[in-house]
Amino acid sequence: MNFRKAISYLLFFVAITGILYILFSSFAKAADSNTVSSTVIDKSVGTANAPGININQNDSCGTANSIAIQSQILGIARGKAIIDLNCERIKLARVLGQSGLRVASVSVLCGDPSGRVFDAMWRAGTTCPFGSLLDQGLIGEEAKVMWAKNPTMIPEGSHFRKMIETANVVKAEKKKADEKAKKKELKEKAKKQKSKKVNKDETSTTKKGGLLLSIVTILLIL
Repeated sequence: MNFRKAISYLLFFVAITGILYILFSSFAKAADSNTVSSTVIDKSVGTANAPGININQNDSCGTANSIAIQSQILGIARGKAIIDLNCERIKLARVLGQSGLRVASVSVLCGDPSGRVFDAMWRAGTTCPFGSLLDQGLIGEEAKVMWAKNPTMIPEGSHFRKMIETANVVKAEKKKADEKAKKKELKEKAKKQKSKKVNKDETSTTKKGGLLLSIVTILLIL
């Protein structure tokens, strides 16, 4: 009886061991099958190069400007041509001067927004030419008078424009104060005349009353 029981225990142990072995084997295979092998491929982004801009004209006031920005994932490049307006102004004035149009040449230079040429001409006593829809080609003192009357037509950067505008503001304020004082003076004068007229009327009334009283008194005596 004990022998049979020992064999039963032995067979049970062998069966359990076999089952556990089979289970661990299946888990190990599953773990091996889930392993993924990967290969990293290095794909670098191409370098962004600033574009080259060619300005072939010798008598051009254009300059090239290009820029490039590169990062790990993105590259940007840009280029454009920039026109120098001051250079164009000088060239236009030179061409007009060579054509014999001296006044027009100076007018082009006087149109500089910085006001440097305008101020230099004003200080030198050779005021820039003045031109509008009605008045054209004015030079010298005539131009100076018109510039003073039309300061908004002077280049914004001019010191003389600021001076003229300030002087006009002061002049306008003074004129306004004078008009106010004149109105006040007229008002006081009218008030005095009215008071004088009232006093005159009162005096006249008094005289008339005295005369009437005298006549009444004489009539009573008679």
